[in-house]
Amino acid sequence: MPNIMKNKKGIVLGVANGKSIAWQIAKKLKDEGAEIGYTYQDETSCRKALKLFEENNATFACKLDVCDESDFPKLNENIEKHFDGKLDFVVHSIAGGPSLEDLQGDFYDVSRDNFLKTMEISAYSFVAIMKSVAPYMKATGNSSAICLSYLGAQRAVPNYNVMGVAKATLEACARYMASDLGKNGIRVNVVSPGPVLTRAASAIGGFRQMLKEYAEQTPLGKLTDTKDVASAALYLLSDLSAGTTGQTLFVDGGYNIR
Repeated sequence: MPNIMKNKKGIVLGVANGKSIAWQIAKKLKDEGAEIGYTYQDETSCRKALKLFEENNATFACKLDVCDESDFPKLNENIEKHFDGKLDFVVHSIAGGPSLEDLQGDFYDVSRDNFLKTMEISAYSFVAIMKSVAPYMKATGNSSAICLSYLGAQRAVPNYNVMGVAKATLEACARYMASDLGKNGIRVNVVSPGPVLTRAASAIGGFRQMLKEYAEQTPLGKLTDTKDVASAALYLLSDLSAGTTGQTLFVDGGYNIR
């Protein structure tokens, strides 16, 4: 079924570089005919991402610091200008907040400030985004949003610590928004990939050892392929999943069942 995203317009948040899961998802959506607008935190930290957007004919790219409420109207202006005020999909792939010390050792050593900042960036940002763009998604009558999580949201994974708690909150937020927004034709789901070596993941203590153990224990006997994650995202963002909302879809080779 080629071009299943033809005439679909959406935004992707959280591309840091060419290895980002969000970028693999964006490329898959683009290949299937979608028009995509991107957000970035600031020009300094996202130079690689801005170059990718330019090279791949982004419909628009705008600055969005999810901790700065004054940035959200700029995103809405771009949706109104470039997408005629209608939005078919949202990809939320934003996480951050903890220091390197928070991603090793004991979870309860996290500081109050780092705990709250991690929650704001990694979980509340999805709520803030959906609150801002829901009217544009409602206008289509059939739209979909996804966020990215990890097994550490449902299990205590060594060194994932405060990020696991934030991801658990993110998944709960997705379920509540799925309940709230379903009446408006808006679906909200979660994609939970296995561990992937990205810039953010490399900060987790013992991450490379985690990758080795994962490959040995997963039923499919291999590491998570970001192309598989992108395909799962495509399913949830397309009309193929018209009857699916409030779910967490694992793309981890079955590791979560062990």
